[in-house]
Amino acid sequence: MGQKVNPIGLRLGINRTWDSRWFADNDYARLLHQDLQLPVSFPRWRWLEAPLVGHMPNLPDQARSYVLSLATSLEGGDPEPFLAAVRLRTEELAVAYQEDPRESTQRLRRFLHGAFDAGRLRWQPLDDMVLRRVAGGRLLECLSAQGAPALCTQADADGRTLALPLRMAFVENRFYVLR
Repeated sequence: MGQKVNPIGLRLGINRTWDSRWFADNDYARLLHQDLQLPVSFPRWRWLEAPLVGHMPNLPDQARSYVLSLATSLEGGDPEPFLAAVRLRTEELAVAYQEDPRESTQRLRRFLHGAFDAGRLRWQPLDDMVLRRVAGGRLLECLSAQGAPALCTQADADGRTLALPLRMAFVENRFYVLR
């Protein structure tokens, strides 16, 4: 006996399109919005083509100083080095979600300025930062010893923290934040 196959999944993209293209009873707007907000994964071609990160003895120190420089600039109220570091990621995600990349960057800039103005950008120490190799050894994920993102703020009066997860490629002695 054969296995049963979902007929919609089998035909999707071949002779059937997304649900929002079908005229549904009072559901068209919701289905269209759902299609536009699909969780699009980060374009993987960038990190799939990144070279494997070699075993270098000073790589953790270089990564720590790079992340520390990003944290120091954010704590000082200057988000531009961080925005430059995440530019590729921000622009590609904006395009994937059908947004204007400049507006997406501006929204991130406003968020970081607002966090600075509220005094929320006091970072936890990066002394125990650990690099975990992910994506088949092509990316380095910056984590604390507890497994949380390394770039994490100290708790505010309400106990909230702000975490900025970083996954970086190391190409030609330079870090690129890709995820």
